[in-house]
Amino acid sequence: MIPNSPTSLNVLIVEESPSDTERILLELHKTGYEVKSAAVNCEKDFIAAIENGVDLILSEYSLPRFGALQALQILHKRDLDIPVIIVSEAIGYEQASECMKMGASDYLIKNRLIRLGPAVNQAIRQKMHRQEQKSNEKRIRHLNQVLRAVLKVNELIVKDRNPHRLFSQVCETLHKMRAYRLVWIGLIEGNLVAPFASAGDCVDYLDEIEIAWSDSKEGSEPTGIALRTRMPAVCQDIEKVESTGSWRNEALLRRIASAASIPLIHDSTLYGALNVCADRVQAFDSEELELLHGMAENLAFALSGVQEEFRRRQAEDLYRTIADSSHAGVYVVQDGKFLFLNNNVASYSGWPREEMIGMEPASMIHEEDRESARASAIRMLKGERTAPYEFRLIRKDGSILWMIETVTPILYNGRPAILGNAMNITESRKTMEALRESEERYRTILENIEDGYYEVDINGHLTFFNESCRKIFGYSREEMLGKGSMAVSTKEASGAMLERFRSVLETGKPDRTTGWEIIRKDGSTRHIEASVSLISDENGKPSGFRGIIRDVTDRKLAEEMIMRLAYHDSLTGLPNRVLFHDRLTMAMARYKRNSKPFAVMMLDLDKFKEVNDTLGHSVGDMLLQKVAQRLTELLRKTDTVARMGGDEFLILLTDFTRTDTASVVARKILKLFQKPFDVDEHRLRITTSIGIAVYPDHGDDADTLLKNSDIAMYIAKKSGMNRFHTCSGPTNGAVSGDGKEAGIPGRRSSESRIQS
Repeated sequence: MIPNSPTSLNVLIVEESPSDTERILLELHKTGYEVKSAAVNCEKDFIAAIENGVDLILSEYSLPRFGALQALQILHKRDLDIPVIIVSEAIGYEQASECMKMGASDYLIKNRLIRLGPAVNQAIRQKMHRQEQKSNEKRIRHLNQVLRAVLKVNELIVKDRNPHRLFSQVCETLHKMRAYRLVWIGLIEGNLVAPFASAGDCVDYLDEIEIAWSDSKEGSEPTGIALRTRMPAVCQDIEKVESTGSWRNEALLRRIASAASIPLIHDSTLYGALNVCADRVQAFDSEELELLHGMAENLAFALSGVQEEFRRRQAEDLYRTIADSSHAGVYVVQDGKFLFLNNNVASYSGWPREEMIGMEPASMIHEEDRESARASAIRMLKGERTAPYEFRLIRKDGSILWMIETVTPILYNGRPAILGNAMNITESRKTMEALRESEERYRTILENIEDGYYEVDINGHLTFFNESCRKIFGYSREEMLGKGSMAVSTKEASGAMLERFRSVLETGKPDRTTGWEIIRKDGSTRHIEASVSLISDENGKPSGFRGIIRDVTDRKLAEEMIMRLAYHDSLTGLPNRVLFHDRLTMAMARYKRNSKPFAVMMLDLDKFKEVNDTLGHSVGDMLLQKVAQRLTELLRKTDTVARMGGDEFLILLTDFTRTDTASVVARKILKLFQKPFDVDEHRLRITTSIGIAVYPDHGDDADTLLKNSDIAMYIAKKSGMNRFHTCSGPTNGAVSGDGKEAGIPGRRSSESRIQS
């Protein structure tokens, strides 16, 4: 069992054989997990099971009512990340590839379940890594967005004294930087809350509702609750709220799924509320609400500050009050020295607030970051930079904090000064460092896995690959880096791969497993399986592709050999009974479309047993190979000659051009056997007896047709051998002759002669 993995697994087995299910469970228990399992064999039960929660799915490829492909399609449609491992009695390369394309993690043969444990561990590890990476990336983006929004709003509060313009800019900033569905600020007017400023995709929501802050159905909206309680109010799932107020239905109509409201309070005076609405449930965590709370305090002071401004309060008082109530560090620098700072700045530095007045900010910045911080600040003061910059702050005790900061030019006491906003991001940096270390571990794992891993840019040029990938292609690392993926593909594979990359780019959906023929540096070709998924940057813009590749050349050759052995006779190389029956079924299907008859010919070598008895089975085997060769050379490519076993052969004649085609071919075969067979050091003369049945006259299904051709051959053999016999009359399961024995003209004797 892998470290930090779940100790128990809820496993769903798609299987109808109790014995196979028992074997799978027995092997699963060896992995060290506490296994809870259920077995299903139909779509209805499968859907019910995954709705109750499943950690892993082990599925037979094909059952009478259900199978792996249907299971993968259901998971894909429902966007469920549940690992699927195919466990099948026998599965071909094409079927396995199709499953991997649909998202299967691996596939196993039931008689080789020893790989089940490693396959389960690998599938769970991959899922855990995907979940961890998504969670970390989402958290980092979330923290950065909230932080930047807070810093931007603080800057707006200081720079703009017009309340309507200020609050409109605040709403617009929050809407753009946090992608809220709706942001609005409401002010108290009597018993109601009047929208004062808003921004978002559904501001018409405010026109359709009336919000009170009394304890009534109109006051059940989070805004009313926040104003009554003077505390932030959050509704994480509006659909589950039991309220008769019209606001609930109007919100759901506009895809508002959750909402938060923070009261605007300053010096015990309640002014209104800051309201944010999101299009997803559980949208607000405690950290975000805390920052919004601090922002609301600043906005409340801005309201009171504007009122105070009309009473000619000085701007310096506004700076100090905002700074002291801010959750960020706020300071004013004039002539290169601290002139004012709030308690947060002192807390960050570890110096008493009064001792910092007159100190130079640069003296507290780590010497390695001093020049870059100075350059970034100058660019921001000139309006050439808008993004916050980072640096390390040296505290009084020598410890280090990571800070993020913005600066803006102001007038303080009638003279130019700098207003700074800074926040401690040490914990965020630790999270990012943990993510980086996780990436390093991930890279280390990639370098040690047997499969190849690759990353390419949006133009298909390799930007990263592990050692296994390099070995598959046979190039050095220097030669591989930057090489175009199409440059290592065969001409036939290049177009298909380009189309798959384009499809992944346009749809965003990964291509799980694709067959791909590559050209190694030495010029040899190899068959690989490759997955393709999209890489996006922090803004969600596609930046490249990544995937896993596996060299399956040996497996492909082995599977082709297995397929050949399954459908061909091992001695003669001819199709066997299974393949012949398949082609016979296809011929009957074609007849339904074009009404062209076809014939089945049963051949049995006359007195072949004497060859084996007198010259040995090895000579008999070589004779059978010679017979197979002659028959193949005689017939057209559209016809089929197969060995049934022993000295019996079957021929399928298709695409008749004349009614006596089967008789003509039978005479050619009999004539062909007049030429002796040179086998080893022996010259053998042997004849054959042939039975002919024509579809549909002599049978309207495969079994009847084969049976009647066999009976016709038996009649030919009993009639003297070295001749053919054709069925005649209606098809009723029996065969009636035409009253004639057809042989080679001018040859009356039907005995086979064996000479060596």
